Amino acid sequence: MERLQPKDAMFVYTDGPRSRQITVCCGFFVSAADHDLPLESAVHEWFAARTRGPLFRRRLRRSMLDLEYPVWLHDDDFRLDRHLFMHDPMTSDGFLEFLGELAESAMDLSRPLWEIHVSRCPDGFGPIADQGFAVAVRIHHAAADGIAVQAILASLFGQESSAGNSERELLPGSDCHTAAGALTQVVRSITDFRRAVRDYRAALDERTTVRAAENYPVPPTDRTVTPIDGPVGPKRGVAVVYWPWTEVRQIRRSAGEATVNDLVLTVIGRAMHDYLCAVGSPPDGSLVASVPMTVRPREADGTVTDDDGEGNNRFVMMTVDLHSTQPDPIARLRAVHDAVLGERLRLSHRAEASADATVSYVPPGFLIRALRRRTEDSRGYPRRDEPDDRPFNTSVMTAYRLPFELRLLDCRQVCGLGFGPLNGTGISHAHGAGDDWCGVTALCDTDLVPDPSEYASALDAAYADLRNATLGTTAG
Repeated sequence: MERLQPKDAMFVYTDGPRSRQITVCCGFFVSAADHDLPLESAVHEWFAARTRGPLFRRRLRRSMLDLEYPVWLHDDDFRLDRHLFMHDPMTSDGFLEFLGELAESAMDLSRPLWEIHVSRCPDGFGPIADQGFAVAVRIHHAAADGIAVQAILASLFGQESSAGNSERELLPGSDCHTAAGALTQVVRSITDFRRAVRDYRAALDERTTVRAAENYPVPPTDRTVTPIDGPVGPKRGVAVVYWPWTEVRQIRRSAGEATVNDLVLTVIGRAMHDYLCAVGSPPDGSLVASVPMTVRPREADGTVTDDDGEGNNRFVMMTVDLHSTQPDPIARLRAVHDAVLGERLRLSHRAEASADATVSYVPPGFLIRALRRRTEDSRGYPRRDEPDDRPFNTSVMTAYRLPFELRLLDCRQVCGLGFGPLNGTGISHAHGAGDDWCGVTALCDTDLVPDPSEYASALDAAYADLRNATLGTTAG
């Protein structure tokens, strides 16, 4: 058995209708040769060979009332057909709607926390006319953060299926998962809570001292209020745009030091601004995005190392000013780039990052659920009259493109997409890339964003403005 770290356990306890703690990654694969697509049996054999390691075969065991953190156990009853699902052929739009459902539907937490969904798309996918396979990989956040998800994708679709298959000794568990052990944890939890409160107060005092002595930017604390901020309900819609990957890289190079993530943030900020103006609610200030940043150790060459035993979720959330009121695309891109660098500098200080990066205590699951129910309606969604003090207007799940071609048998991935959960606001974003196309998705609460297709048009228009400004062209 291996005990979950507190931050990983938090994703188990807070999973519910108001916020599904699930990541969905999608790739569209086309055959590299001029012949029929592989048979379903070959697809099954491909994934059977790549899901044999401990990461794919472990499941959670939870204690009574979640008084103690869950532990990982080997699933002695593992069956691939509970995790690999072959669907009837779908259209591109049908599969995108299906992806939105995957992002917001519950997973069976009694089984290994991953699924693979495969469907033929005989009419192509998005801008791709060739028939192929659309493949969605769904992973619970308790099992993997963004960096770990990339390692899982490398195992499933890379040339070598190593990630998730390396053997790691499972630590012995305590007796807390018996009734007597869980009850003794009540006293221990009180002690842990007192220690956590003391540590948190000390961290706040240290942060105040560091901010007074150091010179680094602090993000805005007051969010520009908009009609799409939330809280969210049960209705969902999906907006997706596709940009040529070669062109995206050309824009990045022409822009100087900016990254692809900077570019996407720049487009999203202006698209949200323009959409709000179009629906008659122009924002009175700049919009802000919540963006994850890994705090995993790095090698000397800058590459992120494997998990060092500190849990599956090793990230902090940057609060990035999108400078969405800046009409000039290049000036806005540079401002966003500086804002991201400022957040990275701020969070490099232990006093700023420690409270988020290293969660030393999470209350028992039953207590978290009881507290959340006080602010929820009968369906498990936040009540509309609940106060909202989040300092951001949207969340953006960034993509880390792998440095090699992803394949499924003899098919190569030509387009990549991602979906993250609605994190309390009416719209969340994610982006990914394949060999040919970069996809940007927006998952929307349609009570707050009634027409996702109109928002997709705003994304494309903001991208075109940035492309034309950096490349000096009006080509489509």
